[in-house]
Amino acid sequence: MGRIFPVVLLSLTLSLAQLSTGQDSTCTSLPQYNDETTKSFINDQIPIADEEFDFIIVGTSAPGCVLANRLSANENWRVLVLEPGSPPSSFFDIPNVAHLVSESSFVRSLYTPPNDYSCQGFINKQCRIIVAKGIGGGTNTNYQFYNRGNRYDYDRWVAYSESDEWDLDALLPFFTVSENASLTEFEDPFFHGREGPLRVQNLPYKSPVYDIMMQSAAQAKIASVDYNGHNQFGFSPAQVMSVGGLRSSAYHAFLEPVLQSRPNLKLISNASVRRVLFQPESNIVSGVEFSFGDQIFNAYAQKEVILSAGANSSPKILLLSGIGPQDDLSEVGIPVLKDLPVGKSLMDKVAFNALSVRLDKSSFPAEYVNGLTADDVNQLGEGGGRLTLPNNMESIWYLSTRTDRQPDYPNIAILPDAGSSTQYFLDSDMQKMASIEPGSVSIPPDDNAFYVNLFTTLLHPKSRGYMKLLSSDPDADILLDPKYLSDEEDVENLLKGIRIASKLLNMPALQERGAALVQIYPANCPQSLEFDSDDYWRCVIRSLAMSARSFSTTCPMGQSSNPEAVVDNSFQVHGIDKLRVVDSSVIPVSISATTDDVLMYMLGEKASAAVVTKHLPVIKKKVSQKKPKN
Repeated sequence: MGRIFPVVLLSLTLSLAQLSTGQDSTCTSLPQYNDETTKSFINDQIPIADEEFDFIIVGTSAPGCVLANRLSANENWRVLVLEPGSPPSSFFDIPNVAHLVSESSFVRSLYTPPNDYSCQGFINKQCRIIVAKGIGGGTNTNYQFYNRGNRYDYDRWVAYSESDEWDLDALLPFFTVSENASLTEFEDPFFHGREGPLRVQNLPYKSPVYDIMMQSAAQAKIASVDYNGHNQFGFSPAQVMSVGGLRSSAYHAFLEPVLQSRPNLKLISNASVRRVLFQPESNIVSGVEFSFGDQIFNAYAQKEVILSAGANSSPKILLLSGIGPQDDLSEVGIPVLKDLPVGKSLMDKVAFNALSVRLDKSSFPAEYVNGLTADDVNQLGEGGGRLTLPNNMESIWYLSTRTDRQPDYPNIAILPDAGSSTQYFLDSDMQKMASIEPGSVSIPPDDNAFYVNLFTTLLHPKSRGYMKLLSSDPDADILLDPKYLSDEEDVENLLKGIRIASKLLNMPALQERGAALVQIYPANCPQSLEFDSDDYWRCVIRSLAMSARSFSTTCPMGQSSNPEAVVDNSFQVHGIDKLRVVDSSVIPVSISATTDDVLMYMLGEKASAAVVTKHLPVIKKKVSQKKPKN
């Protein structure tokens, strides 16, 4: 059974009527269970007032877990890790329940300000922003796809940072050192590691939808490739962070193996850092202030404090500490220690889940379309079956809508899924879960329909937003405004992506199963709009496009001469001593990946090397000189 505890399997079996991988049932609530085994395995601890460490790591996102592992490998360094969330749930180690996390205690929700250009089909015209919390961060809740991006991404990073160390060739060792790949399809071996703690595999199960989509891609002369290799373009089987059919998270890969065996590593969960502490009258960091229960504690770091709390929380801590834009801090009454553009740039990729395809249900095996069975649970226990599919996603298609510049640089990714996204438009309870106005989206009834959604992600949006504090109270929410689709070019690129993807429906493998686009009409899109016209899609895009949960650029990396930069190429905050930021907030450019999760492992490895190099410089061995014999 691997890491899946019997209580979870029992709970899952009892909840088959609610869990949906087929399309005849939906899930509106999570199964309840008490997973004490997971909690005891964490071995987290309670704080001691004014305790001193060598390093304090704030947050257990992927880079935080990597840093905790690598730095605590030196038994002479005491490492404290503070995480505001709780121990992870083994329930979400099951890949095909990832969509249920939005209703769990392992996320918190923020909402975008209402506007007239995006999120028009959501409640109050506000997109819901799901922020992961818990030990392992977003790696506990993502869709597990392992994708690093494109070489051009890193060329742009080099140009922005004015440093060749961000070239893909220079970064590849920091990717592969974490990776333990055992791929069986289209592998480009040079680009993969074999000895790291993070397991990367192809999926152990292939559904009928996978076979149909891959056949259609081949008929359209779209190649299948290792999209983490030389060439990213193609329609390819998924590479996922998985082991034995279960999620391989940052916690499982980097923290779980060492927490109990390293007395110099201390983890405190449910501990929220409020601000960074400084030595008197200086810009030298001395530690952090954090809350635990109803108490406030200080912890001190002799060497460094490292923020790895994510693209929203790390900048929030900086702002609360007086590091940020002078005008924004003065607005909420926080004294300015260092005027830096924290939060002035915010980027998130845009996801569109309303490109749905209707297929004849009769062309699929009955056991596949009728939802989960006890046999599916048994197969999971053996490392296979439908429950190993991340939200029913099995493949990925990278394409480009560019015709005038860099046509070999992808800006769209499409992940087919067997109807999980379409369910949001078929059931009012599911609409509410997605924060869509219940009953506001209509789909023509069709009892013989099996739905496949072409989940479309805009990889390089032009739109940029911002974040700022609303209050000096550390417990108050932040203002997060990604300004989705505020740049018209983003809508047009999504529209072009829809047009390219729709051509796949003309292939024989899909046509012989009755493939047709589904008419999805949000209430704010007039029925007079001709279905499948450009204006129809523009309206649906502005109504239902949403967050891809891939936030970055809130603390961008660059030289001190760059007015947009917050940290330098070693992750150190400009003008502040003993403070680094190591998470997606420092990424200065958009990356050609559906999320930035894999980059987080690379950043953790690169930052670990930088920290070790600073505090353990290479000691040259003395060469003994023998006296000549008389």
